[in-house]
Amino acid sequence: MERISKYQLAAIIILHEIGSASLFYLGGEAKQDSWIAIFIAMIAGLVILAFITLTIHSKEPDKNLIELITSYFGKYLGAIISIVYILFFTYSSTRNVREFGDIILLTLLPDTPISMVMLVLVIISTYAVYKGIETFFRIGEFILPFFLFIYFVIFILFFSSGVLNFEYMLPVLENGIFSVMKAGIPKVLSFPFSEMFMFLMYFKYFEDKKGIKKITISTYLFSGFFIIWMNIMILTALGPLSKVNIVPLLSSIRLIEIGGIIERMDPLFVLVLFISVFIKQTAYYLAAVLALSQFIKKEYKKVILPIGALIFAGAFLEKNFTLQIWFGIEYMTVYVMPFVYILIPLLLFVLMYVNSFLNKKPKK
Repeated sequence: MERISKYQLAAIIILHEIGSASLFYLGGEAKQDSWIAIFIAMIAGLVILAFITLTIHSKEPDKNLIELITSYFGKYLGAIISIVYILFFTYSSTRNVREFGDIILLTLLPDTPISMVMLVLVIISTYAVYKGIETFFRIGEFILPFFLFIYFVIFILFFSSGVLNFEYMLPVLENGIFSVMKAGIPKVLSFPFSEMFMFLMYFKYFEDKKGIKKITISTYLFSGFFIIWMNIMILTALGPLSKVNIVPLLSSIRLIEIGGIIERMDPLFVLVLFISVFIKQTAYYLAAVLALSQFIKKEYKKVILPIGALIFAGAFLEKNFTLQIWFGIEYMTVYVMPFVYILIPLLLFVLMYVNSFLNKKPKK
């Protein structure tokens, strides 16, 4: 069986959690307190969802999510829930493909057919999925230092150019803590923090079972504080325009100008975009493939092309980028993701404890 090392798991968790979340302005309903909304969602996700995910894994470390569902929900209900996750993983991959296509057209290749841009991404991801779990996680291990270095350069350029105005963060808690909590839960809790539950598809392949808790929590916290910092950068660069901007990170980077020489740093954004979307989209793609192969009891390579074709076709569902973002914020994070990443995990958690309790009861 394929195995994942500590650093490989840490790299993919960081890249997946940060992913496209760093491109957008999260918790915008809280206005200048958006960073507090993200912090609240991060802590809620850590206390509730990360704990549940790690506890579920600790009880059945050799089973992935689909195996756990069919084992504890039964044959028929388990089959329905398994199909829900297969479709959800596929659709999540589809959303990332479409976001990549739309943003590339907005920033770099306005005259290129979006179908070609998305096809290239799907082909690259298909090859990564075909090479297997170990290869994909090795890619993350290789990419992470470059990813963090690019962001480090962006941070330096932000501060050097003088575009940041920290007065945009004031006044703090102008509308009270409850309005901030409402902005963070469930939307920011759902995206990106509840997505940690998807890693139950991969935890069984981790070679160091004892170290998984430490790796998961530390990388989760690193990713959370990283996203908070990026939100602050966007807020202090764009101010009130952060909430209404379609791609606020790009707009923020375009403000950078140092001595009339360093400007138009769009290529940095494109690099971050490709790395973020590629890892996140491929992680969901591979999860969908593993889930389907487990569900129908077929070798995983036999279902790669059908899932890939479904991902590519599904990328054309939304008419435009604005509609996709609106649907994601207003429906996916409010209704779909809480059901898939909060309600079902809670039910699975309870069932596992009930089953453990009943098995421990002495027989008469």
